[in-house]
Amino acid sequence: MLRSLFNAAACPLYVPEKPVVLVNTAADDCSRGDSHAYMGIAKIVTEKLGGEYRLVTNDMLKTDYPALAPAEAINFYYRDHGVPDIIFSRLHYLHYDPDVIGEKAKETKPYVITAMNEDLSRKTRFSARLVAHHLTPSLLAVEGEKLAQAYPDMKAPLITVMMADSEYYGLAQTLIPRLKDLPEATIFVCSGRRTDSSTLTVVMGTLESELDKAGRRDDINLLHYDFRANRNTGMLNPYIGLIDRSDYIIVCGDSYSIVSESLSKQQAIYMHRVNTYFTDYLPLVKKGLVKSFDDASGLNKTPVHVPNPTEKSANSVISGYKFHRCTQMGLLRGLGAYIWG
Repeated sequence: MLRSLFNAAACPLYVPEKPVVLVNTAADDCSRGDSHAYMGIAKIVTEKLGGEYRLVTNDMLKTDYPALAPAEAINFYYRDHGVPDIIFSRLHYLHYDPDVIGEKAKETKPYVITAMNEDLSRKTRFSARLVAHHLTPSLLAVEGEKLAQAYPDMKAPLITVMMADSEYYGLAQTLIPRLKDLPEATIFVCSGRRTDSSTLTVVMGTLESELDKAGRRDDINLLHYDFRANRNTGMLNPYIGLIDRSDYIIVCGDSYSIVSESLSKQQAIYMHRVNTYFTDYLPLVKKGLVKSFDDASGLNKTPVHVPNPTEKSANSVISGYKFHRCTQMGLLRGLGAYIWG
């Protein structure tokens, strides 16, 4: 109740007219789901507050401050460009030095978000294991078109296997028999940042072996993307495009981000070994958003309504920011502003 009072008072009096919302991925891996979630949440926060969105990356800091490590360079960025009102940065408190920033550190006391994505989403009280992400319908459509242009000869339906890590036990032996009613198809295996290249090689080899046993090598296309081998080569990362264009998605491994992003097309997805190994995701099975791949006799499309966890997290951040601004001005002043308007 008290927090609600402060939020109400903060909106008209203590929120800047155009707050700066900054995402700092410089000291982290910008391919992480946490980084993508920060971007998605920050853009919604910026839009709702009428603010200015900024993104700071390793490449930017290396260009502007080539002699400094990212952890040091970010302070010089704040010194030169001002301290933002809201900062998303997992390692902020290790890399924030008011002595380097100087006077601008005194001018703004930022509201800082350092929590990991799943922790941010838990604060919204939406406990079904969905987390925030950066995917929007327009981004999905753009990346889907890129995928279609890069792989024009894919046979339909498109079956995507999302490798969240190096867990793949029994995948090929489970998948190939479930294609018996499909005259043709494409299987696209997309590895993530936690998937070893050697694991991907084994997965592709076992899929090829199972297709040979079933006599399906001619009518089933096998494609793959090795994230670790190709992330810096300029090759198209098909991940988002696959979410847009896939008829069926099967998630292997443990990743709240990949599961949540794969559901952004409002269609239920499959998860390998969800009943026996990745039981944290059973709440999503109960809600009908995830299906047990091991228990499925075939592949079926199921439209679903997926709540938007990114907007929920953004609303939580805005509430926290307003309260932060109110406390920065003094609790009694904030309460007085609420009472006497």
